[in-house]
Amino acid sequence: MFPGFGGVGMVFNQEAEHESQWAAICSISDKLGMTSETLRRWVRQVETDEGRRAGLTTDEREQLNELAQENRDLQRANEILKSAAAFSGGAPRSVIPRAPTRVWISTSAEEESPNASHAR
Repeated sequence: MFPGFGGVGMVFNQEAEHESQWAAICSISDKLGMTSETLRRWVRQVETDEGRRAGLTTDEREQLNELAQENRDLQRANEILKSAAAFSGGAPRSVIPRAPTRVWISTSAEEESPNASHAR
């Protein structure tokens, strides 16, 4: 679970031999070649996981991190969908007005548009 779980166990086993838990942590961390703060944090987390101390357990913290990541992913997906809706016409777009176009439909070869004589 923790890289120094052996050190954490040593703190719990030797705590009575020291004047305080902090004194045990300092003594054991020196012997293990690590910082006292690192070992203290591991001790606190194990105490939390075992219900001796209030706070988020390791499993709860992992679940919280997973939910936070899922929330970020859903927010990103929502933004993508909003952009796609705007692009595809789901949201109002500005319209550039165009001049009307005349279409000449002839029913025979003799009927031509008024501009047809100019095109020849």
